[in-house]
Amino acid sequence: MKAYNAIADIVNPVTDYLMTGPPSGLLCAQRHCGGYETACLADEVCRANFGCAGSCATGDDHCTFICSESYQSPNVDNLMNCLFIEFECLDLPDPSPVNNITCRDPMDLVVPGINTDFAQGDWYMTYGFSDEYDCFDCQILSYGFP
Repeated sequence: MKAYNAIADIVNPVTDYLMTGPPSGLLCAQRHCGGYETACLADEVCRANFGCAGSCATGDDHCTFICSESYQSPNVDNLMNCLFIEFECLDLPDPSPVNNITCRDPMDLVVPGINTDFAQGDWYMTYGFSDEYDCFDCQILSYGFP
């Protein structure tokens, strides 16, 4: 019985995630992404990624984002690419109505009142002010004005 429980603990995070989609998505995943699923199950970090995401409340994008940034592995990337991009077994959820803005073309205009001498140059992203940005490597933003 202990061996079965150990196997169930390994398999459940990935299969639980796949079971949240439509049945056709699960069949697609089994047919096209089985090798990636197996590789993920053999990878402790990949299993941890799905286990973490599976413990997030439905619709908690912040939680799933933190999971994906905390447990990175090529096996996660390969499986997600197979499921969402290559074979489209699963669909990404619709954008949140709170954040569903229409993107606009970049503007070359500077906001009135901004002294471009102060803004010009390289700016470093400050660590410690955003749970999301703090997960990324150090970033430098560069601004140049004509």
